Amino acid sequence: MNDYDKEFKIMYLRFFKPLTVFSCKYTHDLELAEDVVQNVFLSLYDSRNHLHVHSSLKSYLYRAVYNQTMDALKRESKKISDVQANVMVQEEFRDLVEEAEFIHEIQKALDSLPKGCRNVFTMSRNDGLSNKEISKQLNISIRTVETQISKALKILREKVYRVHAFLLLF
Repeated sequence: MNDYDKEFKIMYLRFFKPLTVFSCKYTHDLELAEDVVQNVFLSLYDSRNHLHVHSSLKSYLYRAVYNQTMDALKRESKKISDVQANVMVQEEFRDLVEEAEFIHEIQKALDSLPKGCRNVFTMSRNDGLSNKEISKQLNISIRTVETQISKALKILREKVYRVHAFLLLF
């Protein structure tokens, strides 16, 4: 072990703990703080042949640890925001899939209605016609229109409720 290595070891033993505590004040994570300090010392050792410290060694080390700590926090923050964004995209995708499945099931339920019932219901809900207008167009009584709409709603509620209850399980 040469003189530089001995001095480096002494410097490491003297400053490692205080620098780790310093970094930990910002990171609130002992393991991350230790990694930061290790990286600073590793960088210092690697650049030993061409590094010239113009201020005190202590000031240099604290400044280097501070800078590395801020960089580490930025990286951690980026990881967290990337994970959060990914979770949000997955949730939005799942919601869209569920909505598409739900709409598909509603359409299937509509298609399963008897033709006359489906026709009256579609004219009421999709075309926005009043019961009286439907009655005139189809030449049926208003009471028949009301009965067909009620029948359609009852069937749709039952079928859609089962699908909705199933989707809620997942």
